[in-house]
Amino acid sequence: MATDGFRLSLLTLKKNLPFASMIIPAGFLINAQRLLNKEDEIEFSYLKNEKLLAFFIGESEIYARMIEGEYPPFEKVIPTEKKTTVTIDADEFLRSVKLVSVFSKEFSNIIIMEVEKESVKFIPKVGQGEEDVVYQDAKIEGEAQKIAFNYKYLIEFLSHASKKKIIIELLRSDAPAVFKIEGVDNFFHIIMPVRIQE
Repeated sequence: MATDGFRLSLLTLKKNLPFASMIIPAGFLINAQRLLNKEDEIEFSYLKNEKLLAFFIGESEIYARMIEGEYPPFEKVIPTEKKTTVTIDADEFLRSVKLVSVFSKEFSNIIIMEVEKESVKFIPKVGQGEEDVVYQDAKIEGEAQKIAFNYKYLIEFLSHASKKKIIIELLRSDAPAVFKIEGVDNFFHIIMPVRIQE
């Protein structure tokens, strides 16, 4: 599980050893990820008394000191209901967000996602007209919705999503949005929306 207050990722894995809950520095995991992408299998262990974590990735060994304390109760921010489900092509989604982000960069990092009957419309927060809008076909179940995001968070998630379809679950414009990868049952990602005035 990883979070920064605006995003949360939860990956559930089966474990053979009874590891205790631990807090690991994000910078360590970012550096470890660069090596992880090249390996099919990794090993890790920790020294409880020294509060030290070790990853053995191929020929590399990386170590980090664990952070003291208890992790905040993240379960409270995970939505338990939804009103809309969007199934959308991951590559096209990333392309649409990047296109609209060009118009958003100078004013803010915010793009608006409007979920309609059979498509999703991406709009820069400060747009000049219809030429700034990008449409994408999607499978929509439930209500039409309008929600705003920091486009950088969407790009970061989509750049690491390895499947063809993304499933987005929405409750309302001010509630956390859940992003899932089709066919992957043990992972989800949450992005907090940005409040915008109509």
